[in-house]
Amino acid sequence: MAHSHLVIQHLLKQIEGQSQVRKDKRPKWLIAAADRFADAFDPLGEVGRVGYECEWTDWGWELRMYLGMTEVVGGKYDGDWQGASFELDVARLVAVFDEPPAIAWSVSASKPESSRSFLTITGTSDNEPLRLKVYSLPPRESSPVLTRRPDGSIEPKE
Repeated sequence: MAHSHLVIQHLLKQIEGQSQVRKDKRPKWLIAAADRFADAFDPLGEVGRVGYECEWTDWGWELRMYLGMTEVVGGKYDGDWQGASFELDVARLVAVFDEPPAIAWSVSASKPESSRSFLTITGTSDNEPLRLKVYSLPPRESSPVLTRRPDGSIEPKE
C-alpha cells in the first residue's frame, strides 16, 4: 500500500507542476480588449455577468460576448432561466479598434423562442485582426451564471 501511495503522490505533484506551467493561449492584447469590451455592457434593472468565448479562425481572432443567464431559485418561477436585458455602448466597443471597423447587425426572426440577434464588429485591435460578435442571448449550451433568490437577491452561481 505504501508504494502505491507514493506513486499517487508523485502523479499528483506532476499534474500540479504541469498546471502551473500551462499558459493561456489567448494573447494578452485579446484579454485586455475583452475586458474593455465588457465595460460596454450596461444591464438594465439588474445585475449581469459578461461571458465570452474566443477562438482563432482562418481570418484571425473571433471574440463572442453576451450576458449570462440567471436561474430563479424558489417562488413561482423556480427553475426558470432568464436572460438579462442590457444596453450596449457601441461607441465604447468601436474605440477598442485601431481604425473605424466594419459594423453589421444580424437579426434572427424566424422563431421568437430561438431569436438570437448579434452585432458584428470587424477590424484590427493592437494591429491584430479581430472580429467581435455581441449576442443578445448566451449560447444555448451555456448554464446560468447567476442565481436569483425569492427575496430578490442575486448571487454568483456555484
